[in-house]
Amino acid sequence: AAEETLVDQLEVEAKKRGYTIYSLTNIALQALVELLKEGYSPDLLISLIKFHKISQTLRVIPVTDWFVEKIVEELHKSNKDKLKEICEKTGEQLATFLQGYAPTIEDLVNLWNEIKDVLPIKNISIRNKDDDFLITITGSGFSLEATECSAWIASKIFESYGLKIENVNAKQGGIILIKAKA
Repeated sequence: AAEETLVDQLEVEAKKRGYTIYSLTNIALQALVELLKEGYSPDLLISLIKFHKISQTLRVIPVTDWFVEKIVEELHKSNKDKLKEICEKTGEQLATFLQGYAPTIEDLVNLWNEIKDVLPIKNISIRNKDDDFLITITGSGFSLEATECSAWIASKIFESYGLKIENVNAKQGGIILIKAKA
């Protein structure tokens, strides 16, 4: 039993790809059972699809956080200014992409909520009172150097949404506090 519009959509997509509704239903149910067995929410399937589309567009390369942390730490030791330049440029590139995908800061928050289960970042909180914003990001790195890089990236992203960054505080353990004005 399923909503008629979903069944209709499934029928169209199955025909396009040479599948039967029976086989696609079994594949979908198998994926759902695997998620549930592992203790995940069924909503993770939708998050994974959205994240996959974003990852393909951005050409994300899967590497361990340890690898990224070590590279950032080494560059920080040898040339902190170059590291900051690279991190800020990364923030500008991500901002360009994100604005096409999520044109407003509200859309950005909604996107975060849709894919947060598949990202290593633990939480992003945006509190707004009048024109003042306090943005808290947790889980953005472990070392102070990696957290600083993440803070530079985040600052450029939020600047692209029209916020004027007033203060950025990065703390070891992946905690970033950003104060901004609209």
